[in-house]
Amino acid sequence: MMGSSRHIGSIKRALARVKCDAVYASRPGVALAMKSGAKGFTLVELLTVIAIIGILAALLLPVLSNVRNRALAANCMNNSGQLVMAMILYADDNASRYPLNLRTSMGATVNGTPTGSWVNGSQTPTYPIQMTDPSLLLTAPVGTPPLLGSYARSAAIYKCPADQRSAVVNGVSLPATRSFALNGFVGAVASDPVDFTAYKSFRKEGDVFTPSDVFTFIEEAPYSIDDGFFAFFDSGGPDDGIYNEFPASYHNKAAAVSFADGHSEVHKWVDAYAVAANLVATPTPAIASTNDFSWLKTHASVRTSTELPVFPTLH
Repeated sequence: MMGSSRHIGSIKRALARVKCDAVYASRPGVALAMKSGAKGFTLVELLTVIAIIGILAALLLPVLSNVRNRALAANCMNNSGQLVMAMILYADDNASRYPLNLRTSMGATVNGTPTGSWVNGSQTPTYPIQMTDPSLLLTAPVGTPPLLGSYARSAAIYKCPADQRSAVVNGVSLPATRSFALNGFVGAVASDPVDFTAYKSFRKEGDVFTPSDVFTFIEEAPYSIDDGFFAFFDSGGPDDGIYNEFPASYHNKAAAVSFADGHSEVHKWVDAYAVAANLVATPTPAIASTNDFSWLKTHASVRTSTELPVFPTLH
């Protein structure tokens, strides 16, 4: 009897073992863990994995940031290109004349006729409603609508996504609507102060001898943008080398710029002074550094005189 009991016990243990093996076989992960005797990660292993992930993130983030910056720059270059194409289409419909480029934000009376500028609205924080109203880019005000509004019909074209300016209107923070301004030598009204410089004003397409060299629309620095008229030089004219308004540097010290022939590019600024103008309201000193100011002067117009006339003070 004792022998039989031992045999029966052995048979039961063997059956139990077979049953367990069948269960583990149906769950490979459990079977592998049980057979290999594997345990969970140790603290050192977890910290090692976390450290590796941190290193990879540190390596990848600058790359991703650079890709994002390039995408924004390409977007703005496309916007500047659409603006200059709108201007070319306007000229085609208006006897080759460029749209007016006024030093006012809500239109003016020119030769006895009320008219808007190429764009309306001031971008200075003292005029928060104008600064944030997209209708001033396209249709408003009714009596003097913007001249390019029916050609560049999307408000997004006028704005750089990297331009984070905003203004509070009726207790609500709203984004600024425009980042671009038009070269002051292009489309200025007759007898504008630019006519009293030693440089040529371009009012018609035929006035521009080398369209690929003359810039038109440019991203303007957040602390100097106001109306749509870009006057980078002070009251002494371009030859004085003193900034009045500044180019933007939203794209890794560069700005989107378009040219009279219809092409556009992202132009890199090389002087620290031009970049600093995007960071502080009143950069010091006011004297321009050589490279960037010279580029603006060379590509804004062409010299027509060797004399430096006295002319009205610029705003």
